[in-house]
Order: sequence, then structure tokens, then C-alpha cells
Amino acid sequence: MKRRALAGALAAAVAGWPVTASTGKPQLLEFWASWCGVCRAMEPTMAALKERWGKQVDIRIVDVDEPENAALVRRYKIFGTATFVLLDGRGKEAYRGSGQIPQTVFESEFKKVL
Repeated sequence: MKRRALAGALAAAVAGWPVTASTGKPQLLEFWASWCGVCRAMEPTMAALKERWGKQVDIRIVDVDEPENAALVRRYKIFGTATFVLLDGRGKEAYRGSGQIPQTVFESEFKKVL
């Protein structure tokens, strides 16, 4: 799945809904920008995670260039794109990473919060 399609499909889930809400389900937030090369390089990984883990983990893309996401960027102290924040089912930060991260790292972190 292309990044824009994935971003579009997930954007509605982020907009107007507090990402830190206690859903009982972990959430992976990807702080992303269309101009970010690493973000684009992560497209296959994110698509694979969504395909394999999407029913157990909410995978959300947060476009850092959208003004409505500014509060989330500040809240999670995001200073660069391709930053990933995993929240447990209570909304507590369980993992943070940035850059090009292997799928196996995310899967290991998902297992810790499930």
C-alpha cells in the first residue's frame, strides 16, 4: 500500500480523536512528512505492520506539517520526522524510536504491550 493511501486511510482516525485515549488497544504513532526520505523508505515496513498487526495495534500516521497535529507534535516532543511512539492500551508511552527501524523491532515491542 502506498504511503499516501495509508496516510489517507489513517488520517481520519487521528483527526478529532485523542490519540492518548484509553482504548485498551496499543497505538503506534508515526510522526511523518511527505518530504521525508526515511518516512518514504519506511512505507513497506508500515504497510506490512498494518497488514499483520492492524487488528491488534492501531497504527496511526501523524503528518507533522498539518496544523491540526501541532498539539500532538508538542505533546510527544517530536523534533524530527520518522519518529515512532508506541502507546500501550492505557495511552502510556511504551517505546520511542526514530529513523529506519526494522519490522522485527516493532513486532517485538508490540508483543510487550499486548
